[in-house]
Amino acid sequence: MKPTIAIDLGGTNIKAGIVAGTEVLAAESIPANSREGLAPQLPRIAELIERLCARRQLKSTNCRGIGMAVPFLVDPIRQRIRSVPREKYGDACDIDLPAWARQRLGIDIKIENDAHAALLGEWRHGAGQGSDDFVMLTLGTGIGCSVLIRGRPLRGKHFQAGVLGGHLIANPEDGPACAACPASGCYEAESAAQSLAREAQAHPQFAKSALAGEKVIDFAAVFGHAARSDEVAVAVRDRCLRYWTALIISLVHAFDPDRIVIGGGVSEGAAARAMFPAMQDCVNKHAWIVEPIEIRAAALGNQAGVIGVTTLFTHKPQCI
Repeated sequence: MKPTIAIDLGGTNIKAGIVAGTEVLAAESIPANSREGLAPQLPRIAELIERLCARRQLKSTNCRGIGMAVPFLVDPIRQRIRSVPREKYGDACDIDLPAWARQRLGIDIKIENDAHAALLGEWRHGAGQGSDDFVMLTLGTGIGCSVLIRGRPLRGKHFQAGVLGGHLIANPEDGPACAACPASGCYEAESAAQSLAREAQAHPQFAKSALAGEKVIDFAAVFGHAARSDEVAVAVRDRCLRYWTALIISLVHAFDPDRIVIGGGVSEGAAARAMFPAMQDCVNKHAWIVEPIEIRAAALGNQAGVIGVTTLFTHKPQCI
C-alpha cells in the first residue's frame, strides 16, 4: 500500500509525516506563522513535503495523497474550509487547497478538521477501537472535541456540530474572553492553557508558590508542582479538573456516547492520568446515564491526527 503524506496544520507548528498504516516513516515540523495567513505557508509546506519524500527516496506522486488536519470548520464533501478561528490563517476560506495540491505537487489532498482527524485515528487504531459511539476530547492549548455517532462523525448543516464542544459556555456571567471564539466564559477560556497563568496569579498565595518562579505557567508546570503539593498548583489543577468533568457530563447528556477518549498534552504522563479515576467517579455520580460511560486516555498521543488523516483515503466522509 502506498504511504500517505500527513500534515497537521497547527496554530504554533506545522507537523508533517510520511505515514504507512500507523507507522510514521519520516517526520518534521516547522513554525506555523499562522498570523500571516495560510497562503504564505503553502510554499513552505510544499518544500517540507518534498524534503520528507526525498528522505524516503520517494516522489510525492508515489504517495496516495496528502491528508491535512486543520483547526478550521471544514466541508469534507466539497473539500472547502468554511470558517477559521480568530487571528489564525485568516485567508484560509479563500484558498482552494485541492487545486493547489494538484498544481504544485501533482497529487490529491483531503482536508479534515483536526478534532475529527484525531477521533478517526483513535477510532481506527487507538482507544476508540470497538466503539461506534464515543466523544474525543483533546485538552491542552485549546479544547478540541469530536463526536462519533453510530460510526459517523457528527457534523451538522454548517459542519460545526460536535467540534465546538470546548466553546460551550461554562460561565455566562463574568467569564474571560476566549482567544479563539467570539464568546466569553467558554470551557476553553476557563480551563485550557490560556487560563493557567491568570488563575495562578489571582491566587492569594501566588507569591509563595513555585509557579511564581516559572517563566511559562503551562500544564507541565501546574501538574508537576501540584504533584509536590504546591497549594496554588493544586488549586489551579483542581479547578481545571472540575471544568473538564462538567464538560464531559454535558457532552454525555448531549450525545449519548459509551466512551470518552481524552487526548492532548493533558492526557500524557502519570500526573495527568492520575486524574482519570476522579473524573470517572464524578461522571458516574452526576451524569444521567443508562449504562456506564468509560473514560480512556488516547492511545496515539500527538500522532492521532496525523494517523487519522490517512483514513481519509480509505473511508468516505459519511456524516450526520
